[in-house]
Amino acid sequence: MPKIHVYGFSKAEDPEYDFHERINLALCDSVTGVEMHRVRLVAPGKWMLCASFTLPESVASAKANYITC
Repeated sequence: MPKIHVYGFSKAEDPEYDFHERINLALCDSVTGVEMHRVRLVAPGKWMLCASFTLPESVASAKANYITC
């Protein structure tokens, strides 16, 4: 499966946890083995993060627009 790199932003107290949860919600799957790092502070209390993970097979094999949570 391909390795995915996703960038996002978070104002949460625990930005890594927040971003990981949002990735899980977006993919309708529980993603494991996520490597995450803070890229930079873009505003007071707002982090830009990068998450890297292997795309779950269940997501890769899902039909387009038919992923259900």
